[in-house]
Amino acid sequence: MTSADYFSRVKSEGEPLDSQEAYVLRVAEFVTGDSVWLGVDANECAVAYFEVDSPKQEHYSVSQVIKIQVITVTDSTTNKDIEALKVTCLDNRLRGVFSVFIDEVIARLSNDYAPVEVIKSAAIQWRNLLQVAQGGLSANAAAGLYGELSYLEDAVEIIGPGAVDLWQRSGHDIHDFIGDNARVEVKTSSFQSRPTVEVHGLRQLEPPEDVRLFLAVLEVRKYGKDSLDRIVQRLIERGVDSSSLVEKLSRSGYVQGMPEASEWRFDVVEKRVWEILEDTPVLSRLSLSSEVADAVAHLSYSLSLSALGAPLDGIDWTALDSTGLDS
Repeated sequence: MTSADYFSRVKSEGEPLDSQEAYVLRVAEFVTGDSVWLGVDANECAVAYFEVDSPKQEHYSVSQVIKIQVITVTDSTTNKDIEALKVTCLDNRLRGVFSVFIDEVIARLSNDYAPVEVIKSAAIQWRNLLQVAQGGLSANAAAGLYGELSYLEDAVEIIGPGAVDLWQRSGHDIHDFIGDNARVEVKTSSFQSRPTVEVHGLRQLEPPEDVRLFLAVLEVRKYGKDSLDRIVQRLIERGVDSSSLVEKLSRSGYVQGMPEASEWRFDVVEKRVWEILEDTPVLSRLSLSSEVADAVAHLSYSLSLSALGAPLDGIDWTALDSTGLDS
């Protein structure tokens, strides 16, 4: 059961921790005999309590979202006073993100129960993620990210979890997937009118020399059943390195559990792929004179997919996987 499950069940199943402190559920008792409780405090904030034996005077906050402090509480079951490290979510809008943070902390504690050190280390790593989560995610950004992750799932299926290294390699790349011998540019749309995609700049659909370029288009239906949180969880379950994935997702403005992640849901309607060749009817530096290409400072245009002809059966992911990323 995840932390989010405990937070949702505590109102109906929880027991008081101290007289006015919080209603909680005991999550686990570690081999050291120490306990962890999750619940909701008197201010309706999600909280976690980690029992500590020799507490230091800890009191700090992380990105104005999480507060950490040492307090003394009375266990209502044993009537004993307990020193605990209390971790509070200060923004209930970000309770989902807080739940993921607590899940990570508990997972680390299963290897070594040292809550003060583990929470401080996790807080440092999560400082930027919490700032990203506060920024929000637009509908268009969510759809675009969902499309890229959907194709990443396909790549993982073909060449293994190392495919994550091909996606968003630097955060400033022209194309979404980059291998030694091929690249993939992903476009996502609900195609409410004509089947078109937006192309940005002359280089986005320009095949690099001696490198194949695929245009991958995902048609989605909004208000569907799948979500960003679900697709990310599937990728992690398939063996994708979570630290690498989390870092790349944060560059895209997404943190697992953020409020908008549950609001935007999609169904995949269709996936289509074209290989972009020198004679493909798109705007690129190859299709213009050098004088005109050099004179264009900024360009965005709508590309009609009907002009590209019949799509391929799929992406040749092995063309990107020249370095054995699945090993």
